[in-house]
Amino acid sequence: MGERGSCRACDTMARQDGEGRAPSFGTWSKTMPRDCQEQGTKNHELPLSVDEPLSLTSCYIETKSTFATANGKTISLCLRGLVMSEWLEVGSKAPAFTMVSDSGKKTKLSDFKGQPVVLYFYPKDDTPGCTKEACAFRDASKQLKELGAVVLGVSPDDEASHAKFRDKFLLNFPLLADPDHSVAEAYGAWREKNMYGKKSMGVQRSTYLIGADGKIIKVWKKVSVDGHDAAVLEALQEIVDQG
Repeated sequence: MGERGSCRACDTMARQDGEGRAPSFGTWSKTMPRDCQEQGTKNHELPLSVDEPLSLTSCYIETKSTFATANGKTISLCLRGLVMSEWLEVGSKAPAFTMVSDSGKKTKLSDFKGQPVVLYFYPKDDTPGCTKEACAFRDASKQLKELGAVVLGVSPDDEASHAKFRDKFLLNFPLLADPDHSVAEAYGAWREKNMYGKKSMGVQRSTYLIGADGKIIKVWKKVSVDGHDAAVLEALQEIVDQG
């Protein structure tokens, strides 16, 4: 089956375990949208009683959907965004993407072919940590340019929010909108987060350094903002030194 869109009904009822593995499920007793229909069933009704458990039978990461069984029936569930994908490895090809920037223009990774790309994921515009990180990259623009690199910031915020964030802090690099977090998922940056004991899915602050050949050179999986810009510049300098 092909890749499915995000399903809000699933988002509100799925439960993920503490290890970030495939979710277990609680109550499913309502009419679901097309992406969550029982195969071959009219009106897309999910034929399960309240609190009936589901047993997962296929891998979300491979299919972008999950099949489950209950009472011997197979059900296709849309779980995109509810399960963490793996971080990308150094040396692997960076996934292609097209996103709308703060200027309203479509931006592709391929637009920067032939130069290093600092692709960083952050949770939300105009919040303390994200502002500090963005301003650090802003202030390092001269060094980044000398090293031939471009910075791209990515968050689930839309382009209007990005434009306000850019203008407020005079940011000088593109901010890309990933409202359905599909790019964050592709790069493994859509993770389970635990805030005061409450678990939810969200963007993990992280950075990929992508080489001129489109392959991943370095990954910072859990970024601490302080000193991160210096670490990125150091990694870029190493690329230059290696020729």
